[in-house]
Amino acid sequence: MIKLNHFVAAPLIVGAVAVGLSGPSSAEDFYKGKTLTVMIGSNAGGGIDLLARPFVPVWSKHIPGNPNIIVKNIPGGGGLKMLNLLYGKQVKHDGLSIAFSPWRPMSRILGDKAVRHNIEDGHLIAAAGNIPMSMISSSLLPNNGLKKDSDIFKVKKPIVVAGSRRDDAVSLLNRISLRLVGIEYRYVFGYRGQNNIMTSLIQNESQSFPTLAPAYKQLVESNVTNKGIGIPLWVHTEFDINGKPIEEFKLIPGIRPFHVVYREHYGKMPSGPDWEAYKWLSNLQYALPVGVWAPPGTPPELVKILRESHAKTVQDPEHIPPVLRKAGVDLNWSKPEELPARFKTFRSITPEVLATVKKFISEEAKRAPKKK
Repeated sequence: MIKLNHFVAAPLIVGAVAVGLSGPSSAEDFYKGKTLTVMIGSNAGGGIDLLARPFVPVWSKHIPGNPNIIVKNIPGGGGLKMLNLLYGKQVKHDGLSIAFSPWRPMSRILGDKAVRHNIEDGHLIAAAGNIPMSMISSSLLPNNGLKKDSDIFKVKKPIVVAGSRRDDAVSLLNRISLRLVGIEYRYVFGYRGQNNIMTSLIQNESQSFPTLAPAYKQLVESNVTNKGIGIPLWVHTEFDINGKPIEEFKLIPGIRPFHVVYREHYGKMPSGPDWEAYKWLSNLQYALPVGVWAPPGTPPELVKILRESHAKTVQDPEHIPPVLRKAGVDLNWSKPEELPARFKTFRSITPEVLATVKKFISEEAKRAPKKK
């Protein structure tokens, strides 16, 4: 089972019918007969929604009192609209409203004015990451000659790279890795969704794009790899809690970590400002893009209950959505004891790394044409 990110629609209510609203005698009794609202920062039927909806019925089993759970979709800004609402005065901070959502750490680091809350004022219940990958077109070498990752070093002409946003962390990892191996590119952004990004490569509008392992298994493998149109260039290097790169990627046969491909060709590890930025972005992507949050003011004893019950749910095999079970993937949930160190990564960016990230974000780029 690949531990991972992404992927039932229509509002969902889980658990028994509420039986009363009298005050609890203890924190353990608090959720009995109550309704817990899980707010999701994406549209129903897409992205994180397809992960959260199958997860919450199993979570209800592990929360003392087995509350009803209502899933409420509030799309907009990659979770920003929902989190602005959750942290604001419109929602009671009483332990009965939480978020299960993407949250765009980069927007906070870069001072996006759309962020109208301080994420650290709330309570991180759980965090999950994903496995970022890079795809490359086979047509970059004559006669569809690009067949393996090391063939990238034979490419001498500039390429077009497709992506969603300038500041998307997965796209930044893709672009930085290409720059580290000497590939010149022009970045085209503004594609909406993995399918449109993938189609740009199929139609030869682009020659490289970033993806995540679930999307690769669900969509890209069958439409790109199996048809000989392109190959997975590499999985982006994951670093353990001590900062050591993980040497082998066993989850999808034949795909190697970026630093292994680089080291084999150059005889040494990557280094320099771009590599330092790459490491920071990788730690962010593998640990934090999906967060479960309780807003500021949530009673500490309820935060504790939510954290403990969530950790139990992750160990329950029933929590894995059927669509991901079929693909052999799941969210990459951080261990509870690792949460403080993982979350520290979010604000630990140095001025030098920040400057490098901003350099890649501000580089010359072209917006993708709107599809009719």
